[in-house]
Amino acid sequence: MDFGFTLRETTAREFDPGAEPEEILADRGDDRVCLWESSSIHYGIVTRFTRLDPAEAETVRGMLGSSGGDTEELLGGTRYFQTTVTPAADSVDGVDTESGRSDYLRGELWISTRWIGGAPSGYTRDILEHLD
Repeated sequence: MDFGFTLRETTAREFDPGAEPEEILADRGDDRVCLWESSSIHYGIVTRFTRLDPAEAETVRGMLGSSGGDTEELLGGTRYFQTTVTPAADSVDGVDTESGRSDYLRGELWISTRWIGGAPSGYTRDILEHLD
């Protein structure tokens, strides 16, 4: 499905991934954030790549492990993910809206993705296969 996305690299300051600890998400200067934008408010993907120190990695791992989402082992790491559907009756614009998050940890690498619209099938795997 083509949503007409364009890729824009952005700064960590523009990216609010949700509930992560503020001290871990401080703008490090070497984080990379990719924002896939669409002209529709119903579709978009933002991904942040962060190198953590060992203590931060354990903090994030514990936080994600207790978040109540699903997990899967993937290419030497763990992917934590959740999907939420907001029914049209509860939506400000009257449209069913699907959103979600996917966090991947391998060692001290954290790939954090948030999306709205259709879930990007295989997105994290594709990223990992290009990093290796």
